[in-house]
Amino acid sequence: MTFDRNVILLDDVSSSNRNPKSRLYECNIGYMEVYEPEEIEKSLELVQSRLENGIHAVCCFSYNLGLVFQGLPPKASLLNSPLIRAWFFKEYKKLSATEVDEWIESRLYVERSQQVETDGGIVDVNFEIDEKTFCENINSIHGEIREGETYQVNYTFNITGKTYGSTIGLYKRLRQRQRCRYGALICCEGNRVLSFSPELFLSKTGTNIKTKPMKGTMSSREYSAQDLKSDKKNRAENVMIVDLLRNDLSRISKVGSVKTPQLFEVETVGDILQMTSSVTSEISPYITMTDLLRATFPCGSITGAPKKSTMGIISELERSGRGIYCGSLGWFDAVTPGNKGLADFTLNVAIRTLEIDSKNNFSFGVGSGVTIDSNSQTEWNECLLKSNFFVKLPSAVGVFESMLLKDNIVLRQDAHFNRLSRSAENLGIPHNLDDIEFNLQEYIHNTKYLNIGHWKIRVALSANGKLNIKHSKLEDILKSNVVFWASDLIGRTSGVTNSNDPLLMHKTSSRASYDLAYSEAEKNGGFDAIFVNEKNEVTEGGRSNFLIKKKGVMLTPPLECGLLPGIMRGELLNSGDYLIREEVIRKKDVNADTEIYLCNSLRGLFKVKLQTQNNQN
Repeated sequence: MTFDRNVILLDDVSSSNRNPKSRLYECNIGYMEVYEPEEIEKSLELVQSRLENGIHAVCCFSYNLGLVFQGLPPKASLLNSPLIRAWFFKEYKKLSATEVDEWIESRLYVERSQQVETDGGIVDVNFEIDEKTFCENINSIHGEIREGETYQVNYTFNITGKTYGSTIGLYKRLRQRQRCRYGALICCEGNRVLSFSPELFLSKTGTNIKTKPMKGTMSSREYSAQDLKSDKKNRAENVMIVDLLRNDLSRISKVGSVKTPQLFEVETVGDILQMTSSVTSEISPYITMTDLLRATFPCGSITGAPKKSTMGIISELERSGRGIYCGSLGWFDAVTPGNKGLADFTLNVAIRTLEIDSKNNFSFGVGSGVTIDSNSQTEWNECLLKSNFFVKLPSAVGVFESMLLKDNIVLRQDAHFNRLSRSAENLGIPHNLDDIEFNLQEYIHNTKYLNIGHWKIRVALSANGKLNIKHSKLEDILKSNVVFWASDLIGRTSGVTNSNDPLLMHKTSSRASYDLAYSEAEKNGGFDAIFVNEKNEVTEGGRSNFLIKKKGVMLTPPLECGLLPGIMRGELLNSGDYLIREEVIRKKDVNADTEIYLCNSLRGLFKVKLQTQNNQN
């Protein structure tokens, strides 16, 4: 989805009507990105200056920024991503939890009116490394610990894939599964960050500053809070980081003010028990943002100890950079006129955080703290546990196949079932192909009149895997071999697709625009309506793939334009019986005189005539 304006929601589940803590920032008056290490100092000074001139800020600090502070080279894979992002605002709104819910619903209501799929989801989920590689790297970390290079390493890896549907819809669904105090929804400048962090990095109120490292994890379904609190390995992991953060805070605090008022507390986050400790101090006067970050960033809970040498080990072991993940994001209030330094602020540790680019590609990091007592299998299971709220998000859509039953035989059944299974697997829909095939054969056998003639058989899996089979008579199309541009029938908003939408590669239940388009085509005496993408490249029909014949060669759009890998389309491309190839086809090159064909598994390949608004009778 795209936003008509930048919007940032900083979401605190503990927010109440009496004490609203969530914050909504809209209509920013400025934005800043920093890519080059040599620009960091002056950029932070600029943010500081704006704060001291009565402007509020929301900031994202990449983990790579911490590498620069430590004198270590940033990860090469992230050189094109910003080290710092900052948005500036004249004002913001404080919201209660109820008001956050209402705001989310109001945005979803607007999207529904624009025919946006509101139940966002994820597809094509891929783990950067497998369990074997993970365990090998844990063994390498144990070697570094034995050599005295580190005491603890927070080792992480990336999970990648694509998102679909509404960003706010996706945020709502994940928010229900991972309630947290330091969440965020950032939809700005074409990219999106969805954070469900339960961990506080730094918070300043008045002259008091607090950090609350979260180290130590167990499943709440298998263990009690007391089990975690008394576990030797988790306590050691926690106290190492507490010592590190006490040292970091002392650099910006009044002498003797650093305290540890709470140690080894246990919180429940979803299905996880997390151990936290609190470190507080009184901040020195006139501490600036530069002073703050150089002394403390990144948070020691996501590096390990000692910080610099451990970050070097992390860079060697981890395949890709961390980006916002393991960095920090949060708010800075404007400084009271006449004052210097920093006013109140809150920053999270950006764990359980999802980054989505303008092409809907996502990156989600997960990791665990590794000490000499760590068991590699246990650490792997911990990573799975932490990521389950995201990775195991149920599909928001169902999938289906429309197959031709001809004289009691399902044509191209294997190809249809393979596509159905592939889509179900990529979307996270539970299914069993053997069961589906058995139920289909039983359905055909028990519906006696299906053994004669041509029938359309629809096999559908709901989002939760429930199977539904139905049939209908296949109607003759000889009298409806006309097609239209979808945008002529249903408007440009609905008739133009986004080539980055991953659902276009799957035959899903999220196809309101497609169904409406070919239905309108039928009302106008035609068979189908043809869509184009945001680049004005022709993609497909509402129920068919699109081809043109040019100089004796059939051309059909490549999948990269955003279209379904049709069964008949694939058969034509692979058969060798046709001169056919994939090629980008632009709308401006298609007119009423173009030799146009459609194909699908029900109808085969057939010729059609384009009727546009300009050539209608």
